Amino acid sequence: MKSVIRRVLAVLLCFLAVLGLSSCVEENPERQIGDPITEVEAETLAGLLHRNFTSGGAAVRAVAPFAENTTFTYTGTVDFTTSTGTGTAVTDYRGQQPAESRSLYFTTDELTFGDVPGLTDAMAGVGVPGVNFMRRQLFPGQDLIDTIIALLPRLAAPEPDAAAAYLERDYTFQGQTTIDGQLAALFSFGSAQVAVGVNEKLLLQYVTTLPNSAVQVTLTLSDHGPQTVEAPPPDQTVSATDYPEVAVALGV
Repeated sequence: MKSVIRRVLAVLLCFLAVLGLSSCVEENPERQIGDPITEVEAETLAGLLHRNFTSGGAAVRAVAPFAENTTFTYTGTVDFTTSTGTGTAVTDYRGQQPAESRSLYFTTDELTFGDVPGLTDAMAGVGVPGVNFMRRQLFPGQDLIDTIIALLPRLAAPEPDAAAAYLERDYTFQGQTTIDGQLAALFSFGSAQVAVGVNEKLLLQYVTTLPNSAVQVTLTLSDHGPQTVEAPPPDQTVSATDYPEVAVALGV
């Protein structure tokens, strides 16, 4: 999955040709929607995920309509340097039933849930008082929330990619837009689309269809820079593996 994201996101940097990368502008001064990327743009694209990484992190909002009248939204932060993040996940049923909200903390391996109704009482009932969080293994590809959360750390890389790989794919320029008031250029590869900001040359938005599904997720990044991500208190956290009956009953 990470290699696919890298290939798709790489196209983002193509916007630099349109938005101020002088060598690209000289090479192709009038870009048209649907134009393939150039060699110079491929070089620039290859460094996108690395620039995200060196920025430190970002605020992120993920939105995914996944059933009739149902939308999943995650709002939080991600620290690219530690591949951790925290935020709030809300499943909105558009009035068909009450919305569900959970606080989340994630690493590349685990997902920790807070604000789970009934968790503290259920754990007290099995002799473990004062529990407010439950963690479990991350299962990308099996559960929607896990699949979306697993995407977030993969939007950055500690090293640049090789530019040659991007020239082998059918990346195209798709015009310009604004994301949260910031001018950006759009690029596409297959069913995925990315937007890169003009000023900071960082990823502003990534839209893709999740593997083996028809669910489209839109990831929007803002406030790029160092992020503070704090793990839940260990003395208030239990593992779902140790209390499987409670985890199943509460939908963790």
